[in-house]
Amino acid sequence: MTNMNPVLSKDSVFSYFAGMATPLQKALLEEWLRHPAHVELYFEWLEEWEAGQPQLIPDVDVAFTHFSNRLAEPAAEHETATPGPAPLRRARRLGWIAAATITLLLTAWWQRAQILEKTYETGPGQVSAVKLADGSRVVLNANSVLTVPRWGFGTDTRDVRLNGEATFSVRHTVDHRRFTVTLPDQSKVTVLGTEFVVYARPRGTHVVLNRGKVQLTSPANPRPLAMKPGERATILPAGHVKVENLTPAQAESERSWEEHRFVFDHTPLQEVATRMNEVFDVHVYIEDKALARRELTGTYPATTAEELLDILSEMLDIEVKKQKKKLLLLPRRNTY
Repeated sequence: MTNMNPVLSKDSVFSYFAGMATPLQKALLEEWLRHPAHVELYFEWLEEWEAGQPQLIPDVDVAFTHFSNRLAEPAAEHETATPGPAPLRRARRLGWIAAATITLLLTAWWQRAQILEKTYETGPGQVSAVKLADGSRVVLNANSVLTVPRWGFGTDTRDVRLNGEATFSVRHTVDHRRFTVTLPDQSKVTVLGTEFVVYARPRGTHVVLNRGKVQLTSPANPRPLAMKPGERATILPAGHVKVENLTPAQAESERSWEEHRFVFDHTPLQEVATRMNEVFDVHVYIEDKALARRELTGTYPATTAEELLDILSEMLDIEVKKQKKKLLLLPRRNTY
């Protein structure tokens, strides 16, 4: 019977990095990497091996541009005595070479991202804390993705990418190196050492500063906007930035999700439904316009969509009806 979970030593994996692995070792490594925990160990060992034997990481962008320019050049004429339609064969051969080259470069680009970057991701209803190599701490809300360089973070770079929601507690470094968060709309939050909350989802982007200082830029406003503690900066659809002063309670509510709490202040039920869709990855709909406008105020703990829906059902006297993959909120009908 084939061993479905082979055990590999560090020396065997180091041999693979050095290009000295046997075909059997390569096959075992491929099977070994099917386990998620082994993938992380693989990259840890790769970092350790490369620290002792620095390697050149090819610049895929430059290579792709180089090959594109070569392919755009006219084919050189060669004096050959090959019979038949040689130009046609050369064109076909160049086409196959071009297709193979592009496929190879695209594959190299994807693999480079997998090797050079580490991704932290949360699922529906999940909240996860991440400690970065520079000592900074990030708490991810549900359905959020944080991408961080695998190597050199804190020394060569402090640039990360966020898609979703997170609270950042950025540690100040002795060399005053800036920490930058790039968002899906290409807005950037730049800091030295501070604490702030970022919301970056399809329906908009905003940043709340709790303490310290941050600078916010957007494609429409490349000039850095300096924020002060207690402010919320919202990037409007046109790309301009709107700044509001929050009360301490409002600022605290921006991070209530860290404790699985939902804080509403005269919030329309339609907004509550949208928030549930973001956090729990459900599809809550309200067809009744009057019901959608009803407001909700208070703090409600909930770790699942079902828990929050039960609260809403009792508080607002509404009915929750499942329709395939949708959850429809309806006014409760009296049957007497």
